[in-house]
Amino acid sequence: MSTNFSFLAEKYPSLERFGEDAENTMYSAPAESIVSAGKLCRSMMRSIYEFNKQPAEEGIPQDELIAGLSEFGNVPDYVSDAFTVVEASCRDAEENAESKRSGDAKTVLQLTHMLCSWFMLTFVNMKWQPQDFRIPE
Repeated sequence: MSTNFSFLAEKYPSLERFGEDAENTMYSAPAESIVSAGKLCRSMMRSIYEFNKQPAEEGIPQDELIAGLSEFGNVPDYVSDAFTVVEASCRDAEENAESKRSGDAKTVLQLTHMLCSWFMLTFVNMKWQPQDFRIPE
């Protein structure tokens, strides 16, 4: 089955799996969907550090990883801000799972898709053509 994150499968299968998990649980378990999107973004951030030849040490809090992104000349502020929103949403979903709705998950998925598209264009293939986000069925 094709997902909004299928384009990651060849080079980043673990990111694609997190995206697929997030889509598959968007309606049935919105909090779980948001957490899966957060895992995708956390893994992607670690890849950004590796691309910039500064592997992130284990155990560094996500807030510090996000703040460190600004030190790289290839990470615009809007990308760091988007990672901050996804991370905050993920934490909130972990703490308040019962209050999450599919609309919340959809918003986080759209933002995560934008981040993945930026990642592909910046670090993998500058000629890659982004695909529009499709709301999962």
